[in-house]
Amino acid sequence: MRTPCNLPVGPALRVPLALQLAHIALSCAWNAAGLWRVAHGQAPLGPTASAMAIGAMLVLAAAMVHGAQRRPAWYAGATLVMVLFLTVPLSGAVLLEPTRWPAPAWRWGGMALNSVGWLAGLWGLLRWHQTRHLKTTTNGDNTL
Repeated sequence: MRTPCNLPVGPALRVPLALQLAHIALSCAWNAAGLWRVAHGQAPLGPTASAMAIGAMLVLAAAMVHGAQRRPAWYAGATLVMVLFLTVPLSGAVLLEPTRWPAPAWRWGGMALNSVGWLAGLWGLLRWHQTRHLKTTTNGDNTL
């Protein structure tokens, strides 16, 4: 199976990785839109908008894809970092003042988006853990 990037990934991580990459793409777009809004004198879509967050997510996405293809420990490490990072915006959506978002829909939309990424990461870690001792998959290659 190939991911949306047309890269070979084994069946164990196919769906979790696709969800993780979709989450990262949408989160990068969210942050980019927030940066654009700040540059035009408007409030970001959430409490913050960060070019550094965009860069970090892209690096983690690359590590996840490379790890899913050839280095499972990279996949697990990048996924664990992302899951831990996602606890910040998820807890912020519940704990921070509602005035930090332009509208309640942006607050709960961000929480929904980050929940998908968080759950996909946990699912991916579970699948990685279940298959980490296998030498090969059913199709005979060394991918997860």
